[in-house]
Amino acid sequence: MEPSTGSCRVKKKLTDRYAKAIIGFYRSQCAQLAALRRGEGFLYDAEITQAREEVDKLKQAISNHQREHGC
Repeated sequence: MEPSTGSCRVKKKLTDRYAKAIIGFYRSQCAQLAALRRGEGFLYDAEITQAREEVDKLKQAISNHQREHGC
């Protein structure tokens, strides 16, 4: 498919969501590290797993969009 010219709202939306997901993943990891340093153990494993899955899902959506839409 020929690349589109101009901006693509779908790509922008996916990219914005991806950036927010990465920030959420990072925050969960920071919270986990703080809990470990306080001796509280692995309190955030589920949140980290969920955040990682969201990052991966959005990364795949961006790749699919680029392949299908050409932008």
